[in-house]
Amino acid sequence: MRRGIAIFPCFLILLCQLGCAITDYEPWPGHKTQGDAKLLFDEIAVTGFDPNLDGTYAYSVNYDHSSIPIGAFPSITITSWHNNGGTIVNGVASPPAFNPDGLADRLGNLNNEFGSFFFVPPWTKDAKWGKFFVAVDTDGDCQFFDNVTQDFSGSPTGPGTALCFGGAQEETGDIVELESFKSLDQLVGRIFDGSLGNAFSLSLTSVAFASGGEHKMINPLSVAMKSTGMRPSTVALDFRTSAGKEFLQSILNGTVDRAPTSISMSFSGGLRFNLPSTWKVAFNHAAIRRALGQ
Repeated sequence: MRRGIAIFPCFLILLCQLGCAITDYEPWPGHKTQGDAKLLFDEIAVTGFDPNLDGTYAYSVNYDHSSIPIGAFPSITITSWHNNGGTIVNGVASPPAFNPDGLADRLGNLNNEFGSFFFVPPWTKDAKWGKFFVAVDTDGDCQFFDNVTQDFSGSPTGPGTALCFGGAQEETGDIVELESFKSLDQLVGRIFDGSLGNAFSLSLTSVAFASGGEHKMINPLSVAMKSTGMRPSTVALDFRTSAGKEFLQSILNGTVDRAPTSISMSFSGGLRFNLPSTWKVAFNHAAIRRALGQ
């Protein structure tokens, strides 16, 4: 069970691969975030989708549920952060610039912070985070694109995907280390002991939508991931490939524009991931058609 819980957030964010805004969020009851709280391990890099939307994404939430009755709903500000890691320049994709979750900067407010092209030190400071989409959720229902109050992407279509979290996620803010360490070397050694930078990939073989049946991939889509030694932590997708284009077309064929749907994905080896009934995703067909040149 613990392994399933650990892997779950990373597979969930795989649905958020098309220039995504998280637009709806269920808070932890009675909890107040310390300013912006970063959603841990929910980062994804997109390449070859849209020049305005390509790059690396991270997400944070800000809310106060501490002084309202259980069952009532606070106003939640959900920020989708972006940096240019993974953007295509002159036909060449730069490396994804992730924030090494739980290892380096765990602050929720990423404004002017840097992502790194390397998952373990030495880190680079080439891709700076900035606000991309801001959504405000006030009622606990899945409003998707209607909750987006600010769009700094420059894309004429807005986000390609809107994701509704019907359950609270792991949140991190300003974290105080309570354990004592003899030296900085000991602290760093403890953090990076083990195979924190291991890379691996999965092969997506089919995708099924509640509204459009199952599509078996003619060209399986490669999903590049990295592991902290405890769980998958980052995802990278390249939509320039024939598999990427096929996957985008399957979304157009299997979903209704901006309407909520459930989704299931199968991978080589037999792994299958089903979106929980409390979580919904909606796709912006205009953004996907633009990516496909339609």
